[in-house]
Amino acid sequence: MISLISSISNYIVYSKIIEYSLPIPDSRFPIPYYPLPITHYPLPITHYPLPITR
Repeated sequence: MISLISSISNYIVYSKIIEYSLPIPDSRFPIPYYPLPITHYPLPITHYPLPITR
């Protein structure tokens, strides 16, 4: 479960980084950079204090 949340948060940050680093901000064309592996940005989830109750 933690890895799933980590992957989602990493994907959001990763897509935001790509979104701001694209030279052509045109949303009409599909961006081929989005389905990249999330493992390029292994962000620590220490800033996401999740209570582990299970």
